[in-house]
Amino acid sequence: MSAEDLHAFGTLEPNSDASAKASHARGVTIKFLIEFTNEHGCWDWPTWQVVLEIVKPMTAATRCRFADLPEVRATGAVGDADSFASHCWTASW
Repeated sequence: MSAEDLHAFGTLEPNSDASAKASHARGVTIKFLIEFTNEHGCWDWPTWQVVLEIVKPMTAATRCRFADLPEVRATGAVGDADSFASHCWTASW
């Protein structure tokens, strides 16, 4: 783990629950995802393209997690997750 992990999770201790708790607190709403998709016009893009062309450029300067960007946090759409969704990198966003 790195200093970034220490900052994000508060510990470098192996097998800590801190990582899971930190991830749980970075859930985004479906409304946010729909608004993001409309704003960027990426409905038919594969997930890898969304990450490469939108997420990585937005997080490059700070190297932070997308949900930790100030402009994402400011939407009020980030918080504890109550559901989990997985996705395929080659399928439509």
